[in-house]
Amino acid sequence: MQKTYRYPGVKPFEIADRDVFFGRDRDRDDLLGLVILEKLVVLFGKSGYGKSSLLNAAITPTLEERGATVLPVRFGSYTEVQTSLTALLLRHLEIEASGIPPVPEMAFLEKICPEKTLWYHAKRRQKPD
Repeated sequence: MQKTYRYPGVKPFEIADRDVFFGRDRDRDDLLGLVILEKLVVLFGKSGYGKSSLLNAAITPTLEERGATVLPVRFGSYTEVQTSLTALLLRHLEIEASGIPPVPEMAFLEKICPEKTLWYHAKRRQKPD
């Protein structure tokens, strides 16, 4: 009989590991609150801090339980699948953007970002305080 360990080592926890992922309730609650409240949330930190594990084993299952559709997009190493997902997301944003007038304060983006990247689309929708 093979032993099953709770800690997966350097591999991040996956959605299926939800039942053995614990100890980050405050992180989960804080991030989940931001995801529900804001249009864009960026989670960043040093490698190995558990960002992917938190998203995979805590945030994604909770959002899916609430009826949300979660589309994971990861920026980093090139993969054909990842490039396809990013292209699909950008195409969707281009179509959506065609019906949304840009926020006047964000007009400068057209000059500094000739390529319509994911960053561009996020900034285009941002309303200055």
